[in-house]
Amino acid sequence: MRYQNVKSISEVILPPGMTAELEQINDSLKSIAFSIDGKFSFRVTLDSYNMYLQRIADPKTKEVYRVSGTVIGIPVCKDFDSEWSAKEEVSRLRSSVGSDLDVTVTVEKIKIPVEE
Repeated sequence: MRYQNVKSISEVILPPGMTAELEQINDSLKSIAFSIDGKFSFRVTLDSYNMYLQRIADPKTKEVYRVSGTVIGIPVCKDFDSEWSAKEEVSRLRSSVGSDLDVTVTVEKIKIPVEE
């Protein structure tokens, strides 16, 4: 296969739905970002000595124990750092409401996004 140099991205024929954006600094190419159907897919970044292929990093998450359900028809939802704390909250809700009233509460382990 033979390649030739191009001066602009318009000289490159991309598949349908794929776009490319060039980032230039002082007429030097810094990176090329490729998108498919409007969603960022990957980019190629260049520095003085290296070329990197990059993708979007997975969002940072943390595991929490979520207590959710209804107490006397009122929705409840609260996150706890430990399973013990979550179960204590469920126990507290059940004892404070009384056994003859409607308490439907569960504890589940979930991942939530963390702000960076």
